[in-house]
Amino acid sequence: MTWARPTITSTVTTITITNIRRESRARSTDSSFPGIHARTDGLISLAVVIGVIGVWLDLPWADPVIGVISLAIFVLLITTAKDIGQRLLDGADPQLTETPEDAIRGLPTVFDVTELRLRWNGHRLNVHANIIATDAETVDDFKVLQRTVETSIRDALPGVGDVIVTPAPSAVP
Repeated sequence: MTWARPTITSTVTTITITNIRRESRARSTDSSFPGIHARTDGLISLAVVIGVIGVWLDLPWADPVIGVISLAIFVLLITTAKDIGQRLLDGADPQLTETPEDAIRGLPTVFDVTELRLRWNGHRLNVHANIIATDAETVDDFKVLQRTVETSIRDALPGVGDVIVTPAPSAVP
C-alpha cells in the first residue's frame, strides 16, 4: 500500500489548487468558501505528511514545522470567521460596490448615483441604486432607463439577484 500515500497526497493537492484558482476568479464571497476550505484541507494534509515523514526518519524539526503550519491554519480560520460574520450580517465587500457603480456611471443618461446599496440575501446579492437621470422627463422615460441600468449592473455582476433602481431628488434643472 505504499502507492496509496502519494496518490492521496497528489489528489488532495490537485483539488486544493483547482479550488484556489476557482476562488481567485470568483467574484462572490459565497463561492470562495469552498476554496478556503480546500486550502485548509491541503495545509492539514501537508502537516500530516511532514509529521509522518518526520516520525519515520526520527527528525527533531518535524514538530516545529507542524506548529508553523498549524499557526497558518489558525490565521486562515480567523480570516474566514470574519468573512462569514460579514455574510451573516448580510454585508457586502466594499470593493464589490465599485463594480456596479462604475457600470451605472458609464451610462450617458445617468447624471449621478446618489446612493448604492449591495446586500446579501441568502446566496443572492441584491442591488439598490438611487440615480439622477439627465433625460428622463416622464415616468416611461425613467422605466426605460431603469431597464438599461439593470442590464448594465447584471452585465457587470453576473448572477446578481434583485436590482432596484429609484430616482433620486435632483438639484439639477
